[in-house]
Amino acid sequence: MADEEGTAIGVAVLGLGNVGSQVVRIIEESAADLTARIGAPLVVRGIGVRRVDADRGVSAELLTDNIEALVS
Repeated sequence: MADEEGTAIGVAVLGLGNVGSQVVRIIEESAADLTARIGAPLVVRGIGVRRVDADRGVSAELLTDNIEALVS
């Protein structure tokens, strides 16, 4: 959650299939509305995938096959 100053809330997504890709899309496209509703911006910090070398239409820097790294 955000602290009292409204700092960003980091989100990790597991998988980038039908559901995961739409979660990322909604977070990106609805950023202003989500920020207004929850009082802090949501930021995708990482996306866990099986193959990081596949073209997925998101920044390669977000992709990892190390799921444990996303939750630590």
